Amino acid sequence: MLGAQGCMEKHGYDVDALGSRRVAAVAQELRAKSDLPPQVIVHTGTNGGAHLVDLRAVMRVLGPSHQVIWVTVQLPDNTGRYTFEASTNEAIRSLPRLYANAYVADWNAMANTHPRWTGGDGIHLTRDGCRGYAQVVASEVNQVLLLTEHYVPMRPLLTTATSPSKLEGVPNSAGSAHRKAR
Repeated sequence: MLGAQGCMEKHGYDVDALGSRRVAAVAQELRAKSDLPPQVIVHTGTNGGAHLVDLRAVMRVLGPSHQVIWVTVQLPDNTGRYTFEASTNEAIRSLPRLYANAYVADWNAMANTHPRWTGGDGIHLTRDGCRGYAQVVASEVNQVLLLTEHYVPMRPLLTTATSPSKLEGVPNSAGSAHRKAR
């Protein structure tokens, strides 16, 4: 996420990104924060991989009151050096089956279809990758907001209504999704 920090901030996100942060440190660092927003985006595992037990520790710290958007990892196709991409992404992708408040922004799938989004090392982002990463995450956050915002069902419209005055009192159920400001 560090390589996308500027683009994420342009989308209105507060970013706490640190190079080479290991997954084991994430739960501890989140536990120390008291002002987390309702939606928390977590991208971890690029440096050394992540196991389900570590991801579950993060979910326990955040609890059910936060919507947690997990971002999959993207690593170069070097199976001798990066043996953990598939297992890390498998663990991340399993979280929505285990937690009702866990969601996945599949950076891995999108980056694989846009090879110009990463530089020659296959990890660090290009300018286009910065924008692409922010868009992938923003798209998932918007989906989460649409799925989880308070839903007010619409009353059926009367087919006999012929003028706007006959529709008075019928609530407008069109909702909006927005990034919550802290």
